[in-house]
Amino acid sequence: MATDLESIRQFVAPLVASLGLDLYDVELTGVGSARGLRVVVDRRADDAPGGVDLDTIADATRVLAPALTASAMLRDHDVLEVSS
Repeated sequence: MATDLESIRQFVAPLVASLGLDLYDVELTGVGSARGLRVVVDRRADDAPGGVDLDTIADATRVLAPALTASAMLRDHDVLEVSS
């Protein structure tokens, strides 16, 4: 991924916030064609206690994947991992 990590973080943060989540971390993993982008999210501190459920992870993936692909921050053969 030619885009630097801080640019990805700035791009992803408002998308994650639109889902009522906080961006905890962004990591680039792997090398060459086996690269991945890991986005770690968490519930906002002022929301009800509890972790992020699987439906919320799926929602975040559905929002992030097309946006990152359209922006060329995620290529077709890259892997996006959203977790909490």
